[in-house]
Amino acid sequence: MGKIKFTAKKKLFNFNKILNILRNQNNQRLFSITLILLSTYLIIGFTSFFYNWKIDDNIVSNQSFLDVIVNNNIQNAIGGLGAYTSNLLIKEWFGITAFLIPIAIILFALNILGWKKIQGKNLLFKIIATLIIFPVAIRHFLNITILAGGIGVFINELLNTILGKTGNTLLLITLLIIYINDSFSLVKIFQIIKSKYSKIDEKKITEIENEKITEIENEKITEIENEK
Repeated sequence: MGKIKFTAKKKLFNFNKILNILRNQNNQRLFSITLILLSTYLIIGFTSFFYNWKIDDNIVSNQSFLDVIVNNNIQNAIGGLGAYTSNLLIKEWFGITAFLIPIAIILFALNILGWKKIQGKNLLFKIIATLIIFPVAIRHFLNITILAGGIGVFINELLNTILGKTGNTLLLITLLIIYINDSFSLVKIFQIIKSKYSKIDEKKITEIENEKITEIENEKITEIENEK
């Protein structure tokens, strides 16, 4: 019987090669610079959106990506691409908190370049929490649709239906307190405020004591001059 030969299929993707490319320092610098440039474009586009969104909205809404980016009437500073991306991330999704996306990308790029002061997993969790909680809070407490985005409007209306407005208010206040405490540690904030006030009080006490000492010395000098 003839031997049956088995030929191994070639792998379409070699992950080791991809990892080696990413481990190269020059490639890391290039990738980081690209991310920072992309983030800068997003920040400019987002900022321009809040000045021109009413004009661009008639062009961008219900239009395809290709139709928007080739339109010459777009007012966004980054053109059709900026208008489409801003409309998607701000109006349709995350509202003003969409600014966190380019900021997170910049921090990630700096992390690749060796800036290790921020933990990636912790940062990612906080950004996701912010992108969900704050748009809902903005819609609920401020009732500003464009700042809340589509996600904020949808989740707020859903919670109002399930919990009622009062229940939704209590839930959001609780979540905001937990978020702020986790992000900034309220205990530390109170300790810092307390220490600052205690320092101010100590300064005031010292100033009052110095004033009293000065008054006493002046009185003694006056008495000595009168005796003479």
